[in-house]
Amino acid sequence: MPSVSEKQRRFMGAELARSRSGKRTRTGMSEDQLREFAKKAKHAVGGAPGSRRRELGRRLATAAYSRSKSAGPAARSVAAAKSARARRK
Repeated sequence: MPSVSEKQRRFMGAELARSRSGKRTRTGMSEDQLREFAKKAKHAVGGAPGSRRRELGRRLATAAYSRSKSAGPAARSVAAAKSARARRK
């Protein structure tokens, strides 16, 4: 789990250095946990600004495209015929 803030990340980095030099740490965390907290996140929590909006737009466009392609003209005419038969009954 990456750090919540830059200050926490720097603190965990200092703790990691203390741990590696054999000194006692304030947190008592393992070296692996400290390494995980001290590493910098690729993007801020929640992603880059606007990325959620872009991703949602991509998903909606892909879903609409796949729906239109999955039901070709033959499938649409069969579905229309079935619904017409159902209405007649």
